[in-house]
Amino acid sequence: LTSVSYLRRALRAIEKSPPGYLASVNMSSILNNLSRGLIKLNKLDSAVLLLNTAETLHEEGDAFLYFIEMNRAEIMMTKGDYQMAVVHLMNAKKIALSKFEKQDFYVINNYTKLSEAYLKADDTGKAEEILDAGLAAINELEDDMSKGAFANLILPFEVARSKVIYEKQKDSESLSDLDASISQYVKTMELVREVRKIFPDRSFKEFLSSDGKQLASRAIALCFSAYQLGQSKKYLELAFRFSEESRALTLLESTIENNAISYAGIPDSVVQKGVKLQRALAEVEIALKGGSASRADLESINRSYQSYIEQLEKQYPQYYDLKYDVRIPELATVAGLLSEKEQILHFFWGEDYTFLISINRNQLQFEKVNSLQAEDVNSLLYCLQTNPLEQGFEDPYDRFLSASNHIYDQLIKNKVQPEVDELIIIPDGML
Repeated sequence: LTSVSYLRRALRAIEKSPPGYLASVNMSSILNNLSRGLIKLNKLDSAVLLLNTAETLHEEGDAFLYFIEMNRAEIMMTKGDYQMAVVHLMNAKKIALSKFEKQDFYVINNYTKLSEAYLKADDTGKAEEILDAGLAAINELEDDMSKGAFANLILPFEVARSKVIYEKQKDSESLSDLDASISQYVKTMELVREVRKIFPDRSFKEFLSSDGKQLASRAIALCFSAYQLGQSKKYLELAFRFSEESRALTLLESTIENNAISYAGIPDSVVQKGVKLQRALAEVEIALKGGSASRADLESINRSYQSYIEQLEKQYPQYYDLKYDVRIPELATVAGLLSEKEQILHFFWGEDYTFLISINRNQLQFEKVNSLQAEDVNSLLYCLQTNPLEQGFEDPYDRFLSASNHIYDQLIKNKVQPEVDELIIIPDGML
C-alpha cells in the first residue's frame, strides 16, 4: 500500500514533465510498477487500465511491452483465466526472444511462468513441453559458462519441472513413477546446493524465500506415498534428509556463515575480498536490469567470485566443511544415539499436511497428520500469547485446555512408546 502511494506521487510528478522519450519511458515504468502493486491489492480492473495506458507509450515490438504482457498474464492468473494468461505470456515470450539474450532472467521467467499457467490449466503435457524448449535453448550455453553459473541458470527450470512432476504423480499408486518423481527432486536439491555454494547471499536466498520450502514439502509427500506402497526404509530416509536439509538451509543460513568464518580462521582481508565481490555482483545485477551493464559483465564477476570460493576451499578446508557440507546423519545413526527410554518426534510442517518421523532405538515410523490445520495452531498461540483478561472468553483457561488438548491429540497422543520417559520434539513451521 505504501509503495502504491509513492508510485502515484511519482506518476503525478512525471505527468508534469516536458514530453519526450525519457518521460515516456519513466511513465511507462511507473505505470507498470503501479499496476503490479494494484494486482497485489487485488484491484485488477484498475491495474488493467494502467497497463492499457502504458501500452500507448510504445511501438509494436518494443521491449517495454514484455513487462506489460507479463503483468497482464499475472492479472489473468489471479482471475483464474489461465487460457488468457497463456495468450499474454506467449506475446511476452515473442518479445523476450527478440530483445533479450537466451540466458536473460526475463526469458527464463517467461518459460517458467508459461509452464505454471499450463499447469494451472491442468495441461501438464504442455507445461513439460515448454520447459523442454527452454532447457534446449539454455543447454547450448553450457560450454561457455562456469559450472556454478550454469546451475544458477537452469535451477528455475528444474524447480518448475519438479512442480509439474508432482502434479502428475502426487496421486500415483505406481512405485516406479513415484521413484522417478523423487529422483527429480533429488536432482533439483543437488542444484540448490551448487547454487548455494556459488551464490550464497543472493540467488540462493531468493530461491529459499519462494520455492525452497515447497520443494521439500512436495518431495516428502512423494516419499510418504512411496513408503505407503512399499514400506521401504529408503523413502523414510529420503524424507528425513529432505526435511533436515530444508531446515538447515533456511533456519541456519546466517549462523552457518558466521560460524564458518569464525572457526576456520580466515583473515579479515580475505573475508573483505569476498564482501566486495558480493557487493559488486549485486551492483552489476541492478545495472543489468537498468540497461547500463551487460550479461558479460555479470559473468565476469561471477567467475571472479567462483575463483574466490575455490581459493577458500583449498586454503581453508574447514570453512568449506562448515559452510557447505550440510552433514545429515542416517536415521540408524540417530536411533543408535538414543537410550531405550528416549524417543524423537521429528515434525515437518508441509504444504498440505504435517508429516511426522518418529525415532526411537528399536523402531522408526513415518506418519501423515491429516487433520491438523493452521487455525488449530493459531488458536493455541492466541491463548498462550494474549493476556487472558483481554481474550474475550468467559473462561480463558478452559479455552486454553481445549486448544492444547486438540493439538496434543493430533501430534502426541498414541505416538509415544510405553517405555519412553524422555521425549525430544523437533518442531517445524508454525509448530
